[in-house]
Amino acid sequence: MRTTISVVETANTLDEALAKLNQKYGSRILSVTHRYKTEGGILGLGGREIVQVEAYITEEEPESRRQIIEKKAEEIREATRLAEQVKRESDLSKVMQTLLMKMETLEQHVERNAVRSNNFSEETSHPSIQRIRSILIDDNDFSPFFADNLIEGIKRDFSLGELDDFALVEEAILQEIANKLSFAREMPKSGTRIIVMVGPTGVGKTTSLIKMATLALTRYGSRDVPLDIRLFNMDIYRVGAKEQLGAYGEILGVEPVTIYDAEELKAALHQAKDADYVFIDTTGNSPRDTVKLAEVQKILEVTRSADVHVAVSATTKESDIREILSRFIIFGYKSVIVTKMDETRKIGSVLTPIIEKRVPIAYITTGQEVLPANIKAAGVANIWERMMGFSDEVLDRMIAKAEEGKR
Repeated sequence: MRTTISVVETANTLDEALAKLNQKYGSRILSVTHRYKTEGGILGLGGREIVQVEAYITEEEPESRRQIIEKKAEEIREATRLAEQVKRESDLSKVMQTLLMKMETLEQHVERNAVRSNNFSEETSHPSIQRIRSILIDDNDFSPFFADNLIEGIKRDFSLGELDDFALVEEAILQEIANKLSFAREMPKSGTRIIVMVGPTGVGKTTSLIKMATLALTRYGSRDVPLDIRLFNMDIYRVGAKEQLGAYGEILGVEPVTIYDAEELKAALHQAKDADYVFIDTTGNSPRDTVKLAEVQKILEVTRSADVHVAVSATTKESDIREILSRFIIFGYKSVIVTKMDETRKIGSVLTPIIEKRVPIAYITTGQEVLPANIKAAGVANIWERMMGFSDEVLDRMIAKAEEGKR
């Protein structure tokens, strides 16, 4: 019986990596994917770009339980034949007794394996397993590989009786998703906090940054002791970027400062040394435009103590999010902000690469309006409440338990 496994090969070029894989596995290769990454250097600079190719290949599985049972049955038949032959040819009772004992042992072994094989087959094809897999893949857009990893734990830990309780299966899967997620702590108010937003074009970096500023004003500011907030704009290429941030600045009572190079940023930060918060908006770049990414990263080198967040949209394809998280690592981001969560019903495609990369989620944003209600500190409850296909009763119970644990 054949199964499919994943193998990874790295090389300087895609052709070289593919050649290595072809030499090792040949016709066993089913499909390949690749991504580029930077090796060596400091903060992603001065390194060399290599390609990492992941291939799915076929592999012979160990003998199945059915094959083992068939072999044991054949041994029983052979032992029986020998016993009958000995009985016909000789009255050697000692030999007969030994053979009969061997037959008895083999029969017991076959019976035990038959029971185990039957249970394994029932677990794999159990309606609860098929149903929860459909919920994960079809209703929430998790990858089949990720869904099957979650389900393996259920098949391993649950008895057939427990699998019959689908609510119990739902709870276990939701909890397993929560266990794989991590969440960043909310930004505390202590000294001058420098918040930098990076990410590709069109994911809502600017509005998310302003939402963070609004949240800080609401949470830590007051009429008696207003917060001193500064806005820096490094998005000098996008048409209307300066005007957009200026309009938001009017709402916050702040005049944005446009930054063109590292020296200007250094001087502006010095002038803002007594501010409570400095929010820095950056140019949106394609994750494949390594030159532009390096230019922005060079300017941001003066903000070594900054909290850098990478913004990704919940509407972006899983493979693209994986590439964004890989390419923007040169900025040393500490967490991810998931934007446009209200624009999709299926969040598995954004959660899968975030879980794979083990990146903490800081905030979840919704809507176009710059309101505190449209940004939430990420937590398991506001992930669960966006899961589709699970029963309302189970979700309500799990969310209530999570909220209770925060108090």
